[in-house]
Amino acid sequence: MSQIRQTSNNPFFNDKGWCIPTGSDIIFGSNHRNYYKTNQETIKFNDCISRHSEFTSKYKISKPLNSINDLINTFKTNNNYSNLLYGPCIPFVLEKKTIKDIGDELESSLLNTVSSSFKDFYPSSNFKAVIQDKTSLSGKLAPSEKTGYGKLLDMLSEHWVCGLYFPMALQEYSVHSQQQKLLTLPHHDGICISGPLEVSSALIGCPNLLINKKNYSPLLCLSGVSHVDPRLICCYKSYGPHLEFWCFSQMLTKSKFQVSEQWSGGISIYQSFIP
Repeated sequence: MSQIRQTSNNPFFNDKGWCIPTGSDIIFGSNHRNYYKTNQETIKFNDCISRHSEFTSKYKISKPLNSINDLINTFKTNNNYSNLLYGPCIPFVLEKKTIKDIGDELESSLLNTVSSSFKDFYPSSNFKAVIQDKTSLSGKLAPSEKTGYGKLLDMLSEHWVCGLYFPMALQEYSVHSQQQKLLTLPHHDGICISGPLEVSSALIGCPNLLINKKNYSPLLCLSGVSHVDPRLICCYKSYGPHLEFWCFSQMLTKSKFQVSEQWSGGISIYQSFIP
């Protein structure tokens, strides 16, 4: 279950699971090079979920694995989204929880758990969080409009949730274009632009995702949420053998937003399950 293979063609994603831009999208360049890559070669779903369970709430890994397999079969048969499954993907699991403050959830829980899993996997490496101006994220982050992230939070308040995070689906897109992308894709329940909850969960289960000795790693934008200061964005990135969380400016100049080949927005697909 470490790889997904299917053959359907569709006009929305290419054969690498990258979302094909439309005229309204702001992207780095006209030719998508796929230069920055996640470390996907050794990822196995059962290992990721087993590790996540070890560092969070203990649960039977067969339950989310079975649910994710059902989710894959659903998307395989949807010609609009089937090619998404060609892209790199990592499983995630979210425990039922009402989250009133995403920033506080990051600072009080998620970043600590990501750090613990990463340093256990790489004892000689470090994890650090860098917040611009060293201010707290508490009360500063909310679901971005039109990304579907609010629906994920709504489901999570009543159910356990599992799914797949596709970190390279919106590579080279500006953050604003990432956040607007669902408007140009066909409606499908259980899909959102990726944000801190499921990306953190994926990194807890797969701490080596961005540690890549063969290629340069992307910067993983958490565009499912927005900061109260629209100049700031949140992301995970690697620095050599180290992993970092950043909240920093996306401004190239005072009035111009940055667009980078290294920046990658993700798409998450999900559904509820009974643990």
